[in-house]
Amino acid sequence: MTTIDAAHRAATGVATYDRIAWSAPPVLKAIPTAPLPFSAVRHFGSDAQGPVQAVSTERTKNWDALMLASPIPGHVEARFCGTLVRTPIVKDLVFYLPAAADSMLEFPAVAGSLSLHLMPGYLDGFLDPERHPALPPVVARPQPIVAGLLRRIERELCLPGVETPLLVESVMRAIAIALASNDNAALNRPARIALTPATLRRVTDHVEAHLAEPIRLADMAAVAGLSMFHFSRVFKDATGETPYRYVHTRRLNAAKRLLATTRGPIAELALACGFASQSHFTSAFTRAMGITPAQYRRVFRID
Repeated sequence: MTTIDAAHRAATGVATYDRIAWSAPPVLKAIPTAPLPFSAVRHFGSDAQGPVQAVSTERTKNWDALMLASPIPGHVEARFCGTLVRTPIVKDLVFYLPAAADSMLEFPAVAGSLSLHLMPGYLDGFLDPERHPALPPVVARPQPIVAGLLRRIERELCLPGVETPLLVESVMRAIAIALASNDNAALNRPARIALTPATLRRVTDHVEAHLAEPIRLADMAAVAGLSMFHFSRVFKDATGETPYRYVHTRRLNAAKRLLATTRGPIAELALACGFASQSHFTSAFTRAMGITPAQYRRVFRID
């Protein structure tokens, strides 16, 4: 069994794969994720004949693996922490394999997947540490909700905008909750903390000051001095909106103000309000307002 060679690693840009021992080199495509704290790859299988093995050991595996298998005829055999599972590769088959534990996957050479390699404990940070100190592993189980959320993340990463980091982190939080959903009572427990008016103002001031830049959920939580788990819950309690929806609304409001009070090009206005491009802005604005930015400017322009 051999590891991926340096040339292949450089071509894919996926350093984590250097620590996986493969029986045959995989065909991969890296998906850009910066500034998010994980890497993502689309795995297209291998040119090998017969089954392929991928092995990570406690000594080499320093990331949490979250994977969605592409459904094909055949089976996958997965060994994690001494537990062996053999199952058909069906639709929505999900793996969540935390760091620092031995794991082995054996699958047909044509098998593919979407794989996210997360900082250890990244998903745990979206949950209440008192109830969920660590998510349990998921070894080859159909998880339709998680699978749908992973597909949404892939679509967003492949067509990124300025709002991508906050949106992806919001979806990651939903994934963490779905993976922990066997403890519904704990997840639905009322929050014991709330945002004070002063703390909420610090957060909203931070948003207003950085509308033209990527804003992450972690950034907003840090300003509030809270974990991402607690912040997401109490922010919605305080504002009636999720952090992502709030930032999106503030960007649209800023755009409306500039459309009514300035004459600059709409492309420049879109960038100033945190949209990735004029087309991205026009699509979001038209969906929210029912008219295009140009039409809005003609109707509401203040001379």
